[in-house]
Amino acid sequence: MHLIHFQTATGNFGDDLNFWLWDHLLPGWRDWSHEWGLVGVGTILKRGFLSEGRKLVLGAGCGYGTPPDITETPEHWDIRAVRGPRTARALRLPPRAAISDPAVMLPSLPAFADPAHSGETLFVPHHLSLRDHEWALICARAGVGFQSPTDDAATVIRRLSGARHVIAESLHAAIIADAFRVPWTAVSVTAGFNTFKWADWAESLHLPVPVARPFFAPLRRALTLWRAAGVARPTPSPYPDHRKRRRHPSARYMLAAWAVADLRRAARGPFTLSDTKHLHAAQIRFRAMLDTVQRDYGGA
Repeated sequence: MHLIHFQTATGNFGDDLNFWLWDHLLPGWRDWSHEWGLVGVGTILKRGFLSEGRKLVLGAGCGYGTPPDITETPEHWDIRAVRGPRTARALRLPPRAAISDPAVMLPSLPAFADPAHSGETLFVPHHLSLRDHEWALICARAGVGFQSPTDDAATVIRRLSGARHVIAESLHAAIIADAFRVPWTAVSVTAGFNTFKWADWAESLHLPVPVARPFFAPLRRALTLWRAAGVARPTPSPYPDHRKRRRHPSARYMLAAWAVADLRRAARGPFTLSDTKHLHAAQIRFRAMLDTVQRDYGGA
């Protein structure tokens, strides 16, 4: 069996879990039928991304692009679990298919059984926000720990599991923090916060839909007014053409100052945590699902 997942040039710890997570959860899976691809962690259930062959889906989700039509070639799909109820509805699957994200199983791995608690409040941006700001310096000024999403996944997991609180623009930072019982809060650095995928996972654990705290709120309000007046055209960024032009030093200073203030506010809370009984129920269901996959594909 081969792996089907999203991979960035710089790395992203949530997607990179796929490289080794399944070796622990499904021992021997790489030796199973090569006709099938394993579709695991990630928002990758979309048209045009997945290969034409047979696919075993174990917790992936929708959220980008158009969901695939699994009725066109039903023989190519074995969907044992999806990330949450919204993905299940998008694919017209029964509610029981919505278990949770595979990362909820990380606390069951021996390597993460005894996290070292640092007591820090940790900020993890989305990997696409990483290049826009000097986050290490901003976090130092805000008195908040910084964790790059491009670091080795095991390193990121250990730091998340030992934190006191997590400020997450990265969805998997929140998922992993929650799995290790570390309270978290969601923030939005750019205007591209994906409510669907956050709500998809949250609803799998009976959490309310996360409302991300926006960074650079004054600038966003100004852009909204400018657009309404026809001065600025819509852009997916909180400031125009930020990747196409070099910002003036005064603009960089202003954005950094706003980011420091926003981080300090986020670090004061409130923070969120799912009910332990819902998390444990999802973990038990996921483990039972994996046992059936092991039996059906591995012959165990």
